[in-house]
Amino acid sequence: MVHPQALTPLALQRIARTEVELLRGLDHERWLLFDLDGNLLYTAEGDRYQVAIPGAVLRRLRPAAFSHNHLWELAHSEGDIVTATHEDFLLETRVVGAAHRYRLARPKTGWPDPLEVEDFLRDAWIEEWAMLEDGDPAASRLLRRRLLEQARGCYADPTDQREEIAWATCYLGRVEQFSSVFEAPFVVEPLP
Repeated sequence: MVHPQALTPLALQRIARTEVELLRGLDHERWLLFDLDGNLLYTAEGDRYQVAIPGAVLRRLRPAAFSHNHLWELAHSEGDIVTATHEDFLLETRVVGAAHRYRLARPKTGWPDPLEVEDFLRDAWIEEWAMLEDGDPAASRLLRRRLLEQARGCYADPTDQREEIAWATCYLGRVEQFSSVFEAPFVVEPLP
């Protein structure tokens, strides 16, 4: 079977509509699996910090896209990226945050080797945290500014915002690095 390279515009519209209906405003994480036409195949419920889908379910259903929510304004976690790299049939992995949708598409050559990705993400994590802990003023300055702009209005208490911004900066930075190194298209879109 020939792998399609991307979801059609109609499938993307269906997925986006379903995401808004089923993922916004939850107090826990939820996974959604979609077929090539953007039809919902499977739903799984998690807790506030994670949701798991058995690998056997992914391989049996062979979804074209999967999406889940994060309760805060966070892009893909390391686990989200690694999960995608294990499933080459997957065209796109998506995260719905408080105000934005984060889309990471499979590179044209296919997802990279999961072990290579795990090494890459571990090294990026170590480097990012070292810069932040050292108080390096250049550390993720543009990412921080962008996230602060995105986060306005998402937090009732500015002190809650500080820790979320630190996590969100690391998440977004790692996804952007992954996208650049492995040529995986990455898009951030505002939610309606």
